[in-house]
Amino acid sequence: MSRNIAHGTSSTTIVSGTDRYKYFKRPIMPRVSAVAPQILLAPTTAEDPLVPTDNRVEASVKDVEVQTAYRESEAQTVPYTPNYIVTGTEAPEVLLLKDLTYENGLPLGKKEVEMIEYARAKRDMESNLPPFTDEASLILRKKLMEKQEMREFKMRETEIDAKREAKLAQIEKALVEREESNEFLTSQRLENVRLLRMEEREKVLQKIRNKRIKALRRLAHQRNISDPVLSDGTNRDIINDYFDKGSRVYAPVRRLGQENAPGPEKFDVASRTLPLDNISNIISLEYTIPRRMLEGDNAGGTPLMAKTAPLRKAPAGGGGRAAEPRLTSAAQRAIRLTKRDVEEMHIILSQKKFNDAQIANNATNSRPFSAGNNNSHNDSSRPTSPKQGQVAPSGKSSILTALLAKKPKGRPPTPDFTSDRILAPAPVKEPEEDEDGIEIHEERPPPVEDNTNYALKNNHAFQASLVLLQRLIRGRAVQNIMFEGKHRRRELIDELKAADEEDALYEEPTSAELLEKQREMEEHQLRETTVDALAGSVASNVLHVLAQEQVRVDMFSQMQKNSEQYIVDRRHLEGAEAGRRQKEGLVYPNSNK
Repeated sequence: MSRNIAHGTSSTTIVSGTDRYKYFKRPIMPRVSAVAPQILLAPTTAEDPLVPTDNRVEASVKDVEVQTAYRESEAQTVPYTPNYIVTGTEAPEVLLLKDLTYENGLPLGKKEVEMIEYARAKRDMESNLPPFTDEASLILRKKLMEKQEMREFKMRETEIDAKREAKLAQIEKALVEREESNEFLTSQRLENVRLLRMEEREKVLQKIRNKRIKALRRLAHQRNISDPVLSDGTNRDIINDYFDKGSRVYAPVRRLGQENAPGPEKFDVASRTLPLDNISNIISLEYTIPRRMLEGDNAGGTPLMAKTAPLRKAPAGGGGRAAEPRLTSAAQRAIRLTKRDVEEMHIILSQKKFNDAQIANNATNSRPFSAGNNNSHNDSSRPTSPKQGQVAPSGKSSILTALLAKKPKGRPPTPDFTSDRILAPAPVKEPEEDEDGIEIHEERPPPVEDNTNYALKNNHAFQASLVLLQRLIRGRAVQNIMFEGKHRRRELIDELKAADEEDALYEEPTSAELLEKQREMEEHQLRETTVDALAGSVASNVLHVLAQEQVRVDMFSQMQKNSEQYIVDRRHLEGAEAGRRQKEGLVYPNSNK
């Protein structure tokens, strides 16, 4: 049976949690009697035990006041004090505390205890006063009351003095705190000024050191040039200096006027990376490298102008591109714009070179002083351009085809003013083209040159002067055109200038300008504060010395005036004394005899 009970389910509950301590107390034992021992053992001689007690009739409704241990600052600021009822014959001592409230005497302190003791002594004194029976008792009562009144006056004076001393202590404390705050602010301002001056000093010293090093290097270089034997003959290896962590680049020598750069730990790469002496660190480093840095770009690459030119089908002969997805990222757009700019510049340069070549070729063909067989042109001596609509041959790029499509016109032949025979330029006949688009040049016989033309041809100074004169005339013409346009558009230029000046006036300052103005204002205020502080200290000392000197001068002048007045008074007294003695001699002429 016990085995079944052991294996069965128990109905008891395991006690746990915050109420567990209640089950470890001793049980409450019942008392022998419900009546208190004080009642049982109280003497019964004062009352008649046979007289029944009066049962008071209590009201059915009562007002009960409860002071809770918890209160809210918004709902109840002062603890509740219930009303009290005192009969005429009672005078409880606790009523001495009726005027005390919370935070105004409550809870009780040393001052309140002294007040209670004084009230007790006063009540005892009043209760022991002599009666008004006879004149002696009345006089004694009056003396005791006067002493009590004087005692109260002294106590009141003591309280007033204590309050005044406390107030003066508070004022003194506030003044001390203000002085400490002012001294702290002054020390901070002086420390800022000192740090600023020290920073400027370090900058000036560093500039001086740099100049000194530069001068020493210049002198050493001049010494090496003048006397190579004295030099060591070794040049500085910059790569080795930056590779060696113990070189003067990372650890400069102070006796040479150099200082260590702030933050030298930024050059130590080994301290910020794992050592690569085992394969695990190398593998972890490979995993930390982004994939885009390991993967290369496309093998074919993006063709120039691939993302900005319109999509079109590639021609049969090549030279075009197929439709490709547009680039979306900022880096790819930057690459696209760069490639477009490069290709446009390439087209401009190629076209310029081609135009220069055509102009030079035309000038060579149309030169009037050409000799020999220079007038005979071969069809293969100039490039041929395909006609409109003709497909460029395979192997030529589309750019070159576009350049060759439009042939620039050559300048007309230069007229010859050396003789009267040629006064105007000969008409230029445009070359004809055959059915295949090849230009046909008409052969002309070379001009017959006389001795004068031959002499002028060989006179290079004359030709250079003519070219210079032409350039001056053309430049002057362009300058006249420019000045005429400027004079004609003077009102428009003035209006644009006025608009720009007005915009500049109403333009809001940028953040950099605001920061610069704020920094200048702070520097100006700091400078003024420093100057005022220095000037104030010096001026105060000077004024103090002058004030003392003025006081000394005033005292000296006052003493001098007093001494002069004393001398005058003494002379008056001496004169009066002499007159009095003279009168006495006249009155008593024979007194001395």
